Amino acid sequence: MTQTNSRRSFLATLGRALLFAQVAPRLFAESTAQFSPDIADLYRKSIVIDTLCSPFTSDEGLPDPATIASVRRSGITAINFTVSAPTFEGTVENLAYVDALVEQSPDVFTIVRLYSDIDRAKREGKIGIMPDFQYTGFLEADPSRIETFRQLGVRIMQLTYNNRSTFGDGCLVLITWK
Repeated sequence: MTQTNSRRSFLATLGRALLFAQVAPRLFAESTAQFSPDIADLYRKSIVIDTLCSPFTSDEGLPDPATIASVRRSGITAINFTVSAPTFEGTVENLAYVDALVEQSPDVFTIVRLYSDIDRAKREGKIGIMPDFQYTGFLEADPSRIETFRQLGVRIMQLTYNNRSTFGDGCLVLITWK
């Protein structure tokens, strides 16, 4: 096999693995037998971030052991966990929930504040939690709270999502041009 064919084969395998990892990481954990050992090994070694399909968003308490086991088997390295709420107090409560996850199961979870935390989560077989905002209306009264939330571990902030705020229009805001 020529170097070009080898490179193409590798890129094709990588593309299939990345596509599958992006579309269905949870299913991948259950069905690696149907893929070549190269793809299964590539996925096991990859850092996989679930950006908005967090399995730990129930308001009814901490996730059950079966859910945690499923996520760990899936190979997900870190999850983007939306903590923003319409109020400052609600957002702080959501951050407290994330802290409770880590406190209850420090062998399972870690909070991601730096890229190196993602790498460490992968190495240690933990699920990294990346707290984020999809809503920032609660910051309108006091934008200096951004630094407070940074100190509490929030590193991802989407200024608008569905609704209008001081920071911009969301996707559900109807704009009419005159």
